[in-house]
Amino acid sequence: MPFLRESIWPCFFWLALAAFFLLPRIAHLYPDALPGINEGFTATFWPVLLIVVGAGVILKILVRKKSLLPSSWSYTTAFEC
Repeated sequence: MPFLRESIWPCFFWLALAAFFLLPRIAHLYPDALPGINEGFTATFWPVLLIVVGAGVILKILVRKKSLLPSSWSYTTAFEC
């Protein structure tokens, strides 16, 4: 089912985003489980998260444009008569 495969990725994105912002609270409850995460974790690393998401969007656009162009088709042969 192709619609199921496409609709599951936004769910993973939102779960990962929620987990990112909940990590400091979880680390506060269980300090031995997540020793490297302190109270300022999200304040420090949210710009990195934005950069990663932005790079993912750009890569998705580039891959989509590349996949729309068949491998046998080129600009020079398309405009020759």
